[in-house]
Amino acid sequence: MLRPRRGAAGTVRRGAGGAARGALEALGALHGALEAVGGRLPYAEAVAHEALGSVLGDTGRTGRAVASFEEALRLARQVENRTCQVDSLVGLANVHPREDRHDRAAARLEAAREVAQGTDVSLIGATLAAAEAERRLGRHARAREDTERALGLAAAGSPLDLPRLYHLGATVCLDTEDAAGAARYRRLALRLARRSGQAREHARVLITLGHARRELGGEYSARATWGRAHSAPAALGAPERHETAALLG
Repeated sequence: MLRPRRGAAGTVRRGAGGAARGALEALGALHGALEAVGGRLPYAEAVAHEALGSVLGDTGRTGRAVASFEEALRLARQVENRTCQVDSLVGLANVHPREDRHDRAAARLEAAREVAQGTDVSLIGATLAAAEAERRLGRHARAREDTERALGLAAAGSPLDLPRLYHLGATVCLDTEDAAGAARYRRLALRLARRSGQAREHARVLITLGHARRELGGEYSARATWGRAHSAPAALGAPERHETAALLG
C-alpha cells in the first residue's frame, strides 16, 4: 500500500506496516483520534480517515478501507486539502483492484493527477504513487512513463526520492522481462540508497537486484545478493526479512 509521510498519522501508519499487533494498535489510535475530533475539525478528520483507510487496506479490510478513503476525500474536498485528496484517490486506486474494479482504479489515478497538477502538492509523490499503482494494475507502459517523469522531477529538486524511483523502475523492467534494464536501475538505486543512508530501501533494492541477476542466469550471484539483504540490520523483523528467508530457503 502506498503511504504518504506526514505528521502523527504517518507515524502511526509506518508502525502499522508490519505485524498484525501493530496494525490493531494503529486502528485503535486512529479510531480514538476520530472520536476525539468529533466532527469539529474536518481538516484533521480527513487526514485521520485517509490514514485509517491505509491501515484497513493493509490488513485486508477492503470494504472498510474504501469507505474511509471516500470519507477522507469528501472532507478533504470540503476543506480544500489537496494533499489529502491526492493521497485518498491513490489509496482508492490501490484497493479497487481487490474488488475487480480496475477501470475505477484507473479513473482514480487520473483524478489524482488532475488534483496535483498546478498546485503546491508534490508532483513527485503523486507521480510516484501513480506509477506504483499503474504497475499493480498491469499497465506497465504507463507505469514506466510515470516513473521516468518522476525521476526527472526528483533529479531537479528531490534527490532523496531517487533510490525509491530507481527501485520502481527496476521492478517495472522485471515485469516486462527486461532483466538488463532492471539490473541497471538497481545498481543506481543501490548506490544512492547507500550514500543517503536509506538502509531499508537499500535492503529492498538488494532483493530486487537478486531477482534481476537470477533472470540473467546468475543463480549464485542472486543468492549472494539476497543473503546481503537478509543480513542487513534494517531488514530485521521487517517483511523483507521473511521474503529473503523464503528465497534463501
